Amino acid sequence: MKNQGRNLPLLFLCFFISILCSGCNKRKNKDKVVIPVGAVVGTGSILNLSDYAESVEYIPLETNDSVLISKIDQIAFEDGAIVIKDDYYSCKIFDENGKYRCSVGRLGEGPDEFISMRRIDLIPGANQLFMEAVPQKYFLYDTEGNLIQHIQYPNYPTDYNAYGVTRLNENTFYADIVSYLNIHYQGMLFRVDSSLSEVIKEFPNYVHREKEDKHSFSGTYEVATTYRFKDNVRTYKAISDTVFTVGPDMEMRAAYIFDFGKYKATPEWMLAKIRNKEHKYVWPLNIQESDVFLFLNFFMGNHAPEQFAFVKTYSDGTKVKMTNYNVYGVFNKNTGELKLLNQPEKAQLGFKNDLDGGMAFWPNYISSDGKMVSFCNAQDFLDYYESLEDPSLEIKRLAANLSPDSNPIIVIANLKKK
Repeated sequence: MKNQGRNLPLLFLCFFISILCSGCNKRKNKDKVVIPVGAVVGTGSILNLSDYAESVEYIPLETNDSVLISKIDQIAFEDGAIVIKDDYYSCKIFDENGKYRCSVGRLGEGPDEFISMRRIDLIPGANQLFMEAVPQKYFLYDTEGNLIQHIQYPNYPTDYNAYGVTRLNENTFYADIVSYLNIHYQGMLFRVDSSLSEVIKEFPNYVHREKEDKHSFSGTYEVATTYRFKDNVRTYKAISDTVFTVGPDMEMRAAYIFDFGKYKATPEWMLAKIRNKEHKYVWPLNIQESDVFLFLNFFMGNHAPEQFAFVKTYSDGTKVKMTNYNVYGVFNKNTGELKLLNQPEKAQLGFKNDLDGGMAFWPNYISSDGKMVSFCNAQDFLDYYESLEDPSLEIKRLAANLSPDSNPIIVIANLKKK
């Protein structure tokens, strides 16, 4: 009994330390969540849209001789503005009813002109559109098409190129760093003040190589998937297993970690994948994020259970026969569960649209207020309509006002509040 009394303070100390450690682990786990990809490869089921969204609406984009969209390369929807990046040379803005508002930007070689567009970023709550263009130009427009600012890129070594430039806050931008020759950095932050721009922080590369090979991709040459989630910038390269996030404090942390298990490619293979025809590895091609879910597009290679052939048409009219090896997945950030999707119909990827019987749905963009945004071509919509035995009144109404040459239809699924 005496020994037990003497040990009580020690027991309390051990208990207190265990509580502290538990708290530390919880804080660490809150900053990075493991996505169990390897554990679910080979599984899959048809998932209903109604389990994730509460309603679907359709917005046909205005069509006339001066407003024709050939191919939607990127889409965004915020604050009543629909922005369409049409291939590499055109950017158009429509209102929430699909009425054409304006075109953005101008082709040319002048100070406020560009040769082509890389990407667009519609900034929530600001009615502003950020554009990354070629040659290495950055513009800020309002959603009426007026140029607000020509953003100066900082003076930076010529062997580094910047891609996926994303605004972190009003004056600070994140840039993914791409280089054939140098593998030291994966990204940087630069600050813009009037016409002056300067690098304020660089983030070390997470891929380490003993030898550089100029005949394959270097450690940083792969262009990252970069997007903004709330007040953070997310960035991911398939050569890594980690989605990094840069927050208002300008620090880079791990947000999500993919556990590929035996399906994880080595860095050496990933760096040479453009020449390598093996299809034994798995990695994500695209990420969309909402408050609760990550919507993931995986390249599954030979592990894709529902492969199908299709013909891809390029902007110059060239047609190439290809095989689809992609599988979609939904990761629940609250439960840590990853579900892979089977095709609701052959060669259709996405959720089964059990809300109104429409085409399979998958988000191309998720707005800050919880709208999943997608699109479909008028001809594809009409073909699908003809296959329906009992189409909904909304789908009937829409089909009656479409022709095969109409501009695409924007499809919006409103996420459930969870």
